[in-house]
Amino acid sequence: MSDRLARAIAEVLGADERPLVAAARLVRRAFAVDRVSIARIDRRSGRFEIAASAGADLLAPGTALPVSTCSYFAEVAEDRPFQEEDFDASREFSRPLDGVVIAAGFHAGCSAPIRRGGLPIGAISLSSADRGRDMTQAVRRLLSVCPALAGELTPRCAPAPPSVLVCGSDPLAVRGVARLAEQTLQARCEVATTLASALAAAEELAPDVIVCEERLGGRRVDQFAAGLRRAGGEKPLLVLATRDTSEARRAARRAGAAAYVARRDAISALPEALCAVQGGRTLMPADPPTGERLTERELELLEALDQGLRFKQVAGRFGIAETTAKTHGRNLFRKLGSSSRAEAVRAGRDRGLLA
Repeated sequence: MSDRLARAIAEVLGADERPLVAAARLVRRAFAVDRVSIARIDRRSGRFEIAASAGADLLAPGTALPVSTCSYFAEVAEDRPFQEEDFDASREFSRPLDGVVIAAGFHAGCSAPIRRGGLPIGAISLSSADRGRDMTQAVRRLLSVCPALAGELTPRCAPAPPSVLVCGSDPLAVRGVARLAEQTLQARCEVATTLASALAAAEELAPDVIVCEERLGGRRVDQFAAGLRRAGGEKPLLVLATRDTSEARRAARRAGAAAYVARRDAISALPEALCAVQGGRTLMPADPPTGERLTERELELLEALDQGLRFKQVAGRFGIAETTAKTHGRNLFRKLGSSSRAEAVRAGRDRGLLA
């Protein structure tokens, strides 16, 4: 079976205008998997580049990232095949891009090195949505067809590391985010702590990714994002929320953000988001659940807050203790996904609960 597949790959490599794409499609049919990718690997720069793919979307051809961001390529770069039957249960499948793979719906996969002169110059990888799929035999079959692909993976100059502009009012926080970006993408980072300096830096740097807090210089990101992205050449925007609220998420969507990360989750979530954005994907979370019905008392409280009353005044109007009014308020805020009176009123109006 492997010999027939290798011969078929050799035939399409010699006849097709896009030989690696044709080979990826052929391998996908032969293995009955959801996605096949063929990548170049530059061991000197420590980076991989997707050369061709077939099947479900993940990283687009031309995407280049450090091999350290993905278990598939980290293993192959060391000339070791990679295989994992259950990504979700594995403690080893935990690199930044691994989370993007799982989020895309893949649960098992493998990768084999494509060698030239005894050294890995690329990888062919399989990804499956089937959890628990046996990848041992798949790796053996891949290894037998890899020699046919080596001639098509011509060496390329190592791609330049991406540039990232990090904008925020807190100098310490933005430097920490820049350090994460440097570690995750081996990026060149610039920081800006005012809107004016952010616009100037975006125009000068033309960054590959812009990371910005949801407020800068007293303005919400949706109020200045268009100008910031124009200055930076319309590159993707990642919003970093100092307070993860419904209003912050809505502002990020209005700003056209490609990704959204709460600052409290930056250490765990930012690497995955940066890899996703750099690879042309979006990573926007859903709003907090808002389907719970409000009680009659909570509706009355919402109307009182809309009238500008404080909890002490609400307690007097309803004839209840102030602590009880605050308890109703906490329940109201949770159901509306809000963290303040003003946000609760806005959310209530968005849901048609207020005039």
